[in-house]
Amino acid sequence: MKSISGASAMALMLALSACGGGGGGNSGQGGNTGGGGATPTPTPTTAGCTIQYQNQTCRPGVLITPVSSPPPPPPPQLPAFGTAQPWETAEYNRNYGLAQIGASLAYSKGAFGQGVTIAVIDVGNQTNHPEVFGRVDGDSTSIYDRRGDIVEGDNRWAHGLQCASLAMGTKNGTGAHGVAIGASLLYIRADAGFGFPSLDDFPLHTPEDLGQSIDYAVANGANVISLSLGVSSDPNRVLFDAIERATNAGVVVVTALGNYFDGRPDNQKTIVLFRAAFGADPAFNGRLVLAGASDQAGGIGFFSPRAGANGQNAFLLAPGANMLVPGGGGGRSTILAPGNTTSYLRDSGTSFAAPHIAGAIAVVMSGRNVSAVEALQLLYDNAVDVGPAGTDSTNGRGRIDLRPIFN
Repeated sequence: MKSISGASAMALMLALSACGGGGGGNSGQGGNTGGGGATPTPTPTTAGCTIQYQNQTCRPGVLITPVSSPPPPPPPQLPAFGTAQPWETAEYNRNYGLAQIGASLAYSKGAFGQGVTIAVIDVGNQTNHPEVFGRVDGDSTSIYDRRGDIVEGDNRWAHGLQCASLAMGTKNGTGAHGVAIGASLLYIRADAGFGFPSLDDFPLHTPEDLGQSIDYAVANGANVISLSLGVSSDPNRVLFDAIERATNAGVVVVTALGNYFDGRPDNQKTIVLFRAAFGADPAFNGRLVLAGASDQAGGIGFFSPRAGANGQNAFLLAPGANMLVPGGGGGRSTILAPGNTTSYLRDSGTSFAAPHIAGAIAVVMSGRNVSAVEALQLLYDNAVDVGPAGTDSTNGRGRIDLRPIFN
């Protein structure tokens, strides 16, 4: 695993309710990434809790159980179903998003995202989780930890894992799989700028951290980059230039936009995390995508920022409401099995729309033998019109749909 310079390890405080889940834990504990020999029984520790989630207050002495369960088996070989219906399994249907974007038709044409690398830049991941095990690129790294450790200790609120699972989570009968079930994951952990106060509880990182992470992703073969995070200061020239370098290199960058769960009127649901001008700026050649969240009915989610007049041409809707994702524990989980690595929960956010778009780009690339830029254009050209006819300041270009591309 490659390591690049970053801030030294420090305790994290996460508040991720507005971005669709959370992640965090005892940074002194490493996750188990596999290996031979007997697996030790997890021993609860009394390390001080370093996370805070909504109304849950962490107190010194809270029990944190390290993840030390055996890793799952390698991903199974993908079947060769030539029609859409056999792909629509219980695992497929646990999230409405795959059906909403028509993923099963793409799979029936042999398009799984194979040969494509999706970079997810986020907080720590968990490499032995069934959704990603065996598919994490060896160049995955961390700018938070000088050792290049992408694994976050307890990781009960596993935001990075959640986003990765929606982009490319494995089809294995567990939980709900992602869009690009054949793609590789280049995971880059960027925690160093994270802290309070955050914007509407959206995870914040420094522009410098994100710029360095984007450059690393491009240098290590990413075709598309998914960002479900915010910036701790005004997105400055450092981040702007990094995105420009990526898009000039033919890499598509997809960014979530934050959320509004506070009941404000729609005309106040503006893009705040990445200013609309970022998406509209000609420097990016239309290769920076602003990800809004659709709901199960197919319209824009009540919590999603609207496209805005400046950002509408770069704005796409993708599933982001009530997604089944890894993580949780206790009352928030909807599926519980022994060990943290097999618990799931439901949550919402534009954090979950961005990886759907990234995964869809990977699927189109593999199925149509096109570049990431060409795949994005196909998504734009074939988006489902939502709301007023044509591109508009609420729904942008519309909602992604793979069916017209693979029919």
